[in-house]
Amino acid sequence: MGKQDVVEFVGSTGPGAVINQYLPQPGQYTGRRVLQIEDTPESWWLPTASELGTPWAEALGMVAVGAGAWEIRSPERLTTEWFARRAKVPRGGGKKGLSLAQAHITRSAHDALVQQGSLRTWATRGGTAAKTYNYDPDTGNTDPNTNDPGPLDDSPKGGGGKPKDDADDATLDFHDAILQSNDGILHLPGSTWGGGTTTVPIDVSEPAQPLFFIVQVIGISSFLGDYGLGRTVKTFTLLPGETTTISTRTWRATSESIALASSIIDSYTESASERFADTVMTETTDTATQAKTENWHAEAEVKGSFGFGSASVSGGGGGEYSSGTEEFAKAVDESVSEHSAESSAQRENTVTSNSERSESTEDEEVVERTISNINVRRVLNFTFRELNQVYLTRTHLKEVRIAFSNGNQGSWREEPVSGMRKLVAEVLDPAFVEPMCQNLLRTIATAFDINSVPVTVLEQVSLNPCGTVATVQEAKPDKQCNYAAPTADGRLYYRFKRGPLAQDPADTHRVDGVLLKEREVVMATDSVVVEALLGQSDALDEYSRDLQVEAIREKQLANQREALAQKIITAGDANMAALYAQVFAPPPAAAVP
Repeated sequence: MGKQDVVEFVGSTGPGAVINQYLPQPGQYTGRRVLQIEDTPESWWLPTASELGTPWAEALGMVAVGAGAWEIRSPERLTTEWFARRAKVPRGGGKKGLSLAQAHITRSAHDALVQQGSLRTWATRGGTAAKTYNYDPDTGNTDPNTNDPGPLDDSPKGGGGKPKDDADDATLDFHDAILQSNDGILHLPGSTWGGGTTTVPIDVSEPAQPLFFIVQVIGISSFLGDYGLGRTVKTFTLLPGETTTISTRTWRATSESIALASSIIDSYTESASERFADTVMTETTDTATQAKTENWHAEAEVKGSFGFGSASVSGGGGGEYSSGTEEFAKAVDESVSEHSAESSAQRENTVTSNSERSESTEDEEVVERTISNINVRRVLNFTFRELNQVYLTRTHLKEVRIAFSNGNQGSWREEPVSGMRKLVAEVLDPAFVEPMCQNLLRTIATAFDINSVPVTVLEQVSLNPCGTVATVQEAKPDKQCNYAAPTADGRLYYRFKRGPLAQDPADTHRVDGVLLKEREVVMATDSVVVEALLGQSDALDEYSRDLQVEAIREKQLANQREALAQKIITAGDANMAALYAQVFAPPPAAAVP
């Protein structure tokens, strides 16, 4: 059916559902690319810009005790921050299990601090060993005969598995995280763009350094394309009159194969998102930026970033920004191709001529069938082929945001373009607020699309004095290539344009924002089709073939006799009936002995 075809049902009072094969598929993903602005003059910052948030050493309860040496003096601060971040990570653990682990680790640290006056040994050993407590899975409580904390909160878990398992996992991860704490480096839990768990290194000795950031919101969307035959899975032959049993097994038969074969293009699984996020992060993160230990990464990671880089906004910064965006889109597009190719390669459907069974923790999908070759003169050949689905994937710039951080805990500020003036004015000297806004606007106002055509992505909004009438127009620079700075009273501001930008209205696969890259990928499905091909050579000799011909002729004569009898009965002709009975009289009954 076509895109606009309407199905009418008998007895309905109106049109039925419109069948639209162009609807977006579940493969709609959004990630964030964070660009550090490197050329903001130090003299522009307010002194308070470096004071926002809490220094990481203070937030984690760590103090310097010598050259490059640090100690944990307030373990409750460390565990509170670490486990609070762990609770925000998808699959980081349930509330009950994390509370259990935090309580035991905190008590262990306090005991060591009282007994030794230092937590250096405690930190080196990881604070506490895993599974050193008695836990009752039935009551959710620890052993009342020990010094362990009492009953835990019975509120619903925030995710994860059993409380004891969550506690064990968190304890082990915490142990790994603080192994380097003596050197002032602590690894905090974080979340990848794909929803997986990662760690972000925090250097507690690093001084606060105010920075602005451009945050690009990047979408990766997939749409259905052609559907057709793929590779040949199996061929086999049945001899004349032969019967056999076949088994068809898809790649969804085991949990391991599902994890390896899943992709962000046509299915959502945690493993697919994590694998793709790792690929994108590797391909798109600026090497120099990644090598730095700037603590703002910890705050940016929480937002699900999948790429870090740097940019300049003064002078010709817009060109650097645009070229960097183009290279980023190219890297993401190539990552999509690599990811989909790896996933499709793991999709192996099998067909065998003997019965198979296997253990599986997921959907067991093994289909057995019995097939026969009813031909006695020719062989019957079967060809099994996979069905492939083509997907159109598009990488697009959905939005641009402005952010600030000085590296301290809790200093991350992020605003849409409409809130640019508010954010900049909070941390810059008033004399430099407008120049900074103009630099940012000049940098982000234009993005180059898939055809290398510059597309204006911002629009200017002007409000009347009462705020009751808004004039919206495309953002345009003056003769000096400067954009009017947003006003402090909020009557003039900018925003990112809504909907598809500079895309063909006839395109059925338009996406929000600016289209940067597109690619067709072919994914194997878990469906198999079979074609039967009759062999051409005759398997019978002349005598056997003549016997078959005579057998067929005998059947034909019997059918003709039956047809004649039906005709006589229909006509009611007594003479013809008598003649028929005389010619085709049944054989005499056998004599009874």
